[in-house]
Amino acid sequence: MFVAHLYIDQGKGFDRFHVVESDYIAGIGRFELEFNVEKYADIKNLRFDPVEGHWCAAELMNITYITGSGQVEGKTQGLQSNAWIQEGNRYHFESFDPQVVLHDLPEGTLKVRIRGTFQMFDDSFKETRMQYYRSLVKRPAVKKSGQIPNAKMSR
Repeated sequence: MFVAHLYIDQGKGFDRFHVVESDYIAGIGRFELEFNVEKYADIKNLRFDPVEGHWCAAELMNITYITGSGQVEGKTQGLQSNAWIQEGNRYHFESFDPQVVLHDLPEGTLKVRIRGTFQMFDDSFKETRMQYYRSLVKRPAVKKSGQIPNAKMSR
């Protein structure tokens, strides 16, 4: 069982006090979540965190905003996120706190439904990626004098 979070920004940014949770089972690969936000007035933005503490990929197939006057479909592509790679509506997260920000909410949003697929990356995938990142940051050793070995000084 996993918990997804929907953080609410009412003009002061996101914080841990303005959040709605939804439980789901990710083993089936699909999720359909509903977040009730009717107690929050003047919502500026929402931040969807599909899971906490795991690297994952999430495909956002559908976002629906339910208002007092009906339903409005939201966009699923090109959203602000901390995804490592974004391909259309699929977000690949190499972060233990994956986040997707939802802008342009319809006025009077009462509920948000998010439907999609979820894939958690296993430890071997994470280790392979971490080895790759470590290889990128290897730098020549610095002598105590502050000079890089074999570096030519210009005069």
